[in-house]
Amino acid sequence: FNSVETGLDEEQTEPGEELKGQLHIFARRGRIYVKSGLLEATEVRIVNTAGTVVRVFTIHPGQTIETQTEPGIYIVKAGRTTAKLIVK
Repeated sequence: FNSVETGLDEEQTEPGEELKGQLHIFARRGRIYVKSGLLEATEVRIVNTAGTVVRVFTIHPGQTIETQTEPGIYIVKAGRTTAKLIVK
């Protein structure tokens, strides 16, 4: 795992299950974008601050997935990497 880009620039990687490649996560115009530069497919989970799962999907190398959301703070988890971002 090389990088996660988020609206808050916060990331946390737990040892043991590092992703190979890059995963870019950002928010723009009420949407969360996840862009994969990873070398393999991985599951991505988006959760709001109430703990409700907003979306779960598998992202493949070279793929960009966008999810429309309400304004708020979200937690995006891919493998053992967790990122927080603000959607305005």
